[in-house]
Amino acid sequence: MKNKLLAVILSFVCIIGCAFALPACSLTDGVLEYTKIDGGYEVAKRKDNSAKKITIPATFKNEPVISIGEWAFEDCKNLESVEIPDSVTTIKVGAFHYCTNLAKVNIPAGVTSIENCTFEGCNISSVEIHAGIAYIGDSAFRNCGSLEYITVSRDNAFYHSAGNCLIQTETKTLILGCKNSKIPSDGSVDNIGYYAFYGCRELKNIEIPDSVTYIGQGAFAYCVGLTRLTIPEGVITIEGYAFGDCSGLERIIMPASVALVGANAFEGCKSLEFIFYKGTAVQWNLIEFKYSHTYFDTYFLEAKRYDYSEENPFVGGVDVGRFWHYSDGRIVIWTDNGDALI
Repeated sequence: MKNKLLAVILSFVCIIGCAFALPACSLTDGVLEYTKIDGGYEVAKRKDNSAKKITIPATFKNEPVISIGEWAFEDCKNLESVEIPDSVTTIKVGAFHYCTNLAKVNIPAGVTSIENCTFEGCNISSVEIHAGIAYIGDSAFRNCGSLEYITVSRDNAFYHSAGNCLIQTETKTLILGCKNSKIPSDGSVDNIGYYAFYGCRELKNIEIPDSVTYIGQGAFAYCVGLTRLTIPEGVITIEGYAFGDCSGLERIIMPASVALVGANAFEGCKSLEFIFYKGTAVQWNLIEFKYSHTYFDTYFLEAKRYDYSEENPFVGGVDVGRFWHYSDGRIVIWTDNGDALI
């Protein structure tokens, strides 16, 4: 009798459980899964990672699809294009994170923010920021190595573009660059933001304007095509990993204005041979270096450093250190026999 009663109770619990579970299980159209939120539905995740093209519907169960959820399409390696309907107003953190083949995606006019890591690691070649976008989060387009063109609507009150650079207007922060970027020298950029050029492997040359005082964390990391770099006078802070793993970087001109170099700022710069410092040895020793591990010591501190001197400091053939100067715009090192081009 007790066993029969127990069986009846368990059956009842299962029926009730399935009844409550049924609506949640039904929130799918076979391709995408949805979550009910205020005002409509949010795309929660994809059902199948093999799809190359996804068209997000404007409605689900006769209500608007208004949001793409956090990490909804993360690591969809096969995904090449996404059509997002105008009903969507929110694209949340990491929504398309490392969809490494995603080359085509539209940002609807109703979207007002692009959250952190939204398109990080994607294969997109162009970014178009419309007038309504008021916020772009950290690393929103980080490591998009195929990026070639960046444009912003002239009607956007918060961001603008120049020279294929995305710039936060009020803070004068360059938040995104690409392999075709030319940083404007009109005073509109004071800061190179976190990870701004991260992963721009085809970036061969970049001229940092004199207006820049701050180079953020990871700003040029993995720009493996860079071989020579001039950091302008006026830069005070070079944050950690700013030029990390720029494995092709051979020489740096570093200004006397630098006061802080973050941990691992030049980690993995295995080709680095020369540092041409525009100050004296005394000034160099006043720089705050935030060391972390041996990568920094090996590639940065063991590079040959030359301090700046307008006149030949060698007297009577006595070696008093390494020194350099400019001659006709070229780097020349001082020797006890005069000078030599390098």
